[in-house]
Amino acid sequence: MILGDVLAHPDFKLELLVSGDDERRRVVLGAHAIETENPSRWVPPQWIVLTTGMRLRRNVAAQRALVAELAGNGVVALGFGTGIAFETVPRAIVQEAERHGLPLFAVPEETPFRDIVRMVDADLVARDLQTLRRSASITDTLVQALGDPDPERALVASLARLLRCEASLHRSDGTVLYSSTSAADTAERWERLRELPLSAPPVQIVADGLFATAVEVDGAVVAWVILEVSRGSLAVPLILRALTVTGRLLDGLLGVRGRRSGLRRSARGELLDDSCGPWRNASATRASSTARTARPNWASTSRRPASSRWAGRTRPRPPSRTCSTARASRTC
Repeated sequence: MILGDVLAHPDFKLELLVSGDDERRRVVLGAHAIETENPSRWVPPQWIVLTTGMRLRRNVAAQRALVAELAGNGVVALGFGTGIAFETVPRAIVQEAERHGLPLFAVPEETPFRDIVRMVDADLVARDLQTLRRSASITDTLVQALGDPDPERALVASLARLLRCEASLHRSDGTVLYSSTSAADTAERWERLRELPLSAPPVQIVADGLFATAVEVDGAVVAWVILEVSRGSLAVPLILRALTVTGRLLDGLLGVRGRRSGLRRSARGELLDDSCGPWRNASATRASSTARTARPNWASTSRRPASSRWAGRTRPRPPSRTCSTARASRTC
């Protein structure tokens, strides 16, 4: 919703007293009625502030301070209710709004603030529902891209087509894996990313119209997805949602691929062990058998003392198996 939609509502009878720079095209994210001091504590930027000025009577300094505070906090506009605390909008407020370029409009007594707030909220809810439906459609399309033979390329290509933007996928060192534009434009996007300070993933708005998200596997950044979107072409929340989904899908895809590669390496190692196992076992068996059956050197390992009856004499050789066999048959 833009401020011009609120001002043009026929039932509200709003009177624009001070216009700002292109005030009617200012984006409105909400509206809130408030009478307390320091309203910027409770009202975020890009909202409309509504007040009757109950605490501002006979206090010109407070009137000027209110406008200065709202302008400094990025409020879209100030709506001042007349016919309650003031019959008309105080002159000091008008002058200060002109000085700061803050849009100022008068709200007649017969127009309740709640009607303005309800109208803004209803429009935002409708737009949020539309964004949610489109976000769900984008998510479905991105998930379907996982079935492509080259899913990484398909994911980024689908993202560029859905958001009507330029997109590229880079390794962490800048190597281009896919780009929807020329090599020169892709290199320029990467250089813009490198020159800017980066915060933590998952999604970063790194520059005007430039969006990027890091792809992580086991806590390490392995790739970057970079988008270049024309100003105002799409709602920023929708861009962030689509980029977040793409980043998470790539995280899971590359992580699964890495784990599969590790499992294949492990399987090859087990296969090698199985193939070499019998040979290793046979070698170990032969070595063990050799150690057990090796005959000792008779001369050097004799356990008889030097004073035995063989001292100084030649020891007889141990009988061979052939002689023993012959002796047993009484042929020797």
